[in-house]
Amino acid sequence: MKTFDNIYAAAFIICIILTFTSCGYHFGPGHENIDRSIQAVFIDIFQNDTSEAHLETYMRKAFIDELIQRGHFKSANQRSVADAILGGKIKTFTVSPIAYRSNNKAAVERIHITMEVFFVEQKTQKIIWRDHRFSGMVDYGIDATNLMVTKNARKNALIKLSNDSAERAFLLILSGF
Repeated sequence: MKTFDNIYAAAFIICIILTFTSCGYHFGPGHENIDRSIQAVFIDIFQNDTSEAHLETYMRKAFIDELIQRGHFKSANQRSVADAILGGKIKTFTVSPIAYRSNNKAAVERIHITMEVFFVEQKTQKIIWRDHRFSGMVDYGIDATNLMVTKNARKNALIKLSNDSAERAFLLILSGF
């Protein structure tokens, strides 16, 4: 009886493998939706409509790093030599306490941003991908006894938020969503 159970289990696994390999299904995005003539991408300076200083710098650096790490495109150092431009506008920046200490002081804060991110072909100005409501959030701890520790935690949170945003945006761009 156990032999038949093992045979059925093996047959089931083989059927699943054949189903996914024969239908062309694949895991992970490609960039088939992007014209192959787009080789070099310029990451533009993100417009910062918030009062948070340096956020546009963190975003641009994260997007440049992600572009280089992904390897699908070359990084263009100048707009004039790029096949496409990737940029955006940081629209909102909010900080909200999400956890409190026993003295009712914030222990953890959450940063939430919304942005517009776009990927545009340089010659034709054709929009390849755009998201008007791209958002992200990150939490960081507050040290009630040391302002510098809190300041560093917030800066690290902004860098993480920028890196996470860049990664997610590139995944959406390359998958065609």
